[in-house]
Amino acid sequence: MEIVDIDDATTWRRCRKLVEREAPGLLDRVPQVTSPRDGGGRHLYIFSESPGRCCALARNATGEKIIEVKGQGGYCLAPGSHTKCHQSGREYRLANGSPAIESKPQVTADERTILFSCAIVLDEYVGDEDHDEDWNGESPNQDPTRPGNVYMERETFATAGLLEKHGWTKLGKHGDRIAWARPDREDKPGFSALSGPDRHGRDRLVVFSSKGGRLKEGRSYNLFQCYTELECKGDYSRAALRLTKEGYRTQGGDEDEEPLAAQPLPDYPLLWRAFPLESLPVPASDFVLEVSRSLGCDPAFIAVPMLATLAGAVGNTRELLLRDRWTEPAVIWATILADSGSLKSPALDFATKHIRAIQSAAFKEYEQEKRTYLEDLKQYEDDLKQWRRSRGNGNGGRPVTSGKTDLPSFCSYGHRPSRKTTGQPSRRSIGH
Repeated sequence: MEIVDIDDATTWRRCRKLVEREAPGLLDRVPQVTSPRDGGGRHLYIFSESPGRCCALARNATGEKIIEVKGQGGYCLAPGSHTKCHQSGREYRLANGSPAIESKPQVTADERTILFSCAIVLDEYVGDEDHDEDWNGESPNQDPTRPGNVYMERETFATAGLLEKHGWTKLGKHGDRIAWARPDREDKPGFSALSGPDRHGRDRLVVFSSKGGRLKEGRSYNLFQCYTELECKGDYSRAALRLTKEGYRTQGGDEDEEPLAAQPLPDYPLLWRAFPLESLPVPASDFVLEVSRSLGCDPAFIAVPMLATLAGAVGNTRELLLRDRWTEPAVIWATILADSGSLKSPALDFATKHIRAIQSAAFKEYEQEKRTYLEDLKQYEDDLKQWRRSRGNGNGGRPVTSGKTDLPSFCSYGHRPSRKTTGQPSRRSIGH
């Protein structure tokens, strides 16, 4: 059994109108209870072969629930409850003309889908699920030229083939809604998710199953968010790059490529010139070009910090022989100078994220070695105290230890952690 809790009379009238249009007479067979709360409301008792869990079906513009399902693990007050159970002091009553709850009239899986679909259509909330920040700190909804938005402009859940690729099955269409079964559902009745436009025309997927993998129960996803979760494990930067490769970019992206490659080099050295991508190895040039297209920034914003990072990775293992006894190590001093808001920081973060991940791992290793050293040192000091106390007690002057006989060297884990990157250096520290 499930109970669809409709919060107020206005929402109930709107929902009832939609259900009557899609399935005339269905509500006459569903037990209904009037709510004692101010403004009315209605509880619909749904008896089917595939009851689900508790979840919200619709919210108002401020995010408050206006229609929710009380399913497995949930509870709801019913007719016969004491009036003190509700703050209004009034009781729950069976609606006029409603079938008795005890009769348990069954609804089919298709009828349950229609009821839930009509409720979801009334959802007005656009919250954090529509504003997941992507990897450069901007909302995917702000710029229509971004790959994610181009993807959502061209495709829907019905046409993209994304869910089918990951094992979801399309069960059928009910009005403008499509019912989906999660992977490995084994032909059980009911559905796991519904897709279709909300009242603002945005195509969304609402998940009702707790076994939807990366798609979480009770959440609502737009197509780009769903692509990011299923294809790229939640990594928006990777999702944007993949969509760019698949052709989901504006025409401006293709038109910009030729002028970038054919940009003439001016004679005056202080004037802007295009970064010479052709001088980079193919993997590096491809990386720079794809990331700069995805971000919408100058390729130099990626290439310059990338070169400094690669030089740091080479370190002192190689030197360039310029002439006899004149060698230079792989050291590159690099900086980006540009106006505020020109995407310097996102580009820098992307070009250096791999070396920062290596640095983070080195810090963790150092901390572990330091903890081991301090434990060994404490054990030695305890053994030394015990030896001093036991001196002259017939132990031959030998220290009594628990296996640690020598003082561990401080250098066994290094005075400092292995450094791959630095923080914000000052001119003074650079000079030293």
